[in-house]
Amino acid sequence: MTSRRKGVVGGRSGGAVRLFEKTRRLAANLRCEPGLARDIGRTLSRGEFVRAGRMALTVSRSSKVRNEAVASRKFGFFWLPNAKVASQAIRAALVRTDPETVIFAERTVAEIYAEYPEVRGHYSFAFIRHPFERALSFYAHLFYPLKNYPEQQYSDEMKTFRGLFRHFHGLKEVRSFDDYCRWLNTKWGSDRFADRHFRSQHVQIRLPDGRLPDFVGRLENIGQDFERIAHRVGMPTPTLPILGTRAGWSAPLKAVESARTAMRAHLTDRNRVLLTARYEDDLKLYRNVCENGPEPPAGVRPGEGLGNRGNGNRRRAV
Repeated sequence: MTSRRKGVVGGRSGGAVRLFEKTRRLAANLRCEPGLARDIGRTLSRGEFVRAGRMALTVSRSSKVRNEAVASRKFGFFWLPNAKVASQAIRAALVRTDPETVIFAERTVAEIYAEYPEVRGHYSFAFIRHPFERALSFYAHLFYPLKNYPEQQYSDEMKTFRGLFRHFHGLKEVRSFDDYCRWLNTKWGSDRFADRHFRSQHVQIRLPDGRLPDFVGRLENIGQDFERIAHRVGMPTPTLPILGTRAGWSAPLKAVESARTAMRAHLTDRNRVLLTARYEDDLKLYRNVCENGPEPPAGVRPGEGLGNRGNGNRRRAV
């Protein structure tokens, strides 16, 4: 006769049962799906507490899209930012054009509309970028030490930036752009938990009723598109500063182009397929926006969602 070991219930140790119950309650508190709860429970049962902690932190993220939108009463515009699409430069240009602009810190558009109803009548606009280029940009910023740049000048900033993403489960294990593209197609890299830097663009720029802004421009055509916006709201066309890039792109032009070429080499056929699957709706939006626009950006093949053609004084809402 097989003896029953003390502390074992139904083939599981009492500790494992208690751990499972704690995990179940944790998942309920985090409001995550049963499958995610099981993943966290199994990881905990293996004693991988740091890994389980990152999983728990990931699933605890709010699905609400919060960002720092900008509104101007003087010119009647409302800009919806989109990370990795010159957002720092655009914000700085708008504030310089109208020092009385209001920056809504970490608010959803619905929250802004509720607190500032007059913004509903403003002319809304946003900018998008080809999803492949945007994914490369974030990967380069987070993982890839581009050559020919004075990196040491930004080492502390980059260290802080990378630290902000350590809690995303699976992202710490990314060692290449191939890994990153695969991770984006997992549940952990989905829009459900995504940070604004890799969340789908069409999600970030939509208004509360699901509509797109009054105008959607492209980063690749930002100069001409900004002229159209300025003409529409009656403001001077702002000069965009170059911000948020390594050394402000102060490296020699040859070095900048060399770095860009090196990054685009990561766009293998397999990665194009993965990025197309992850950002299918963004590619459709991009195609619609640039249907009658200039040629697509360099390094992007025709047909990949493009069709055949391509700080002054200010008030801050907190």
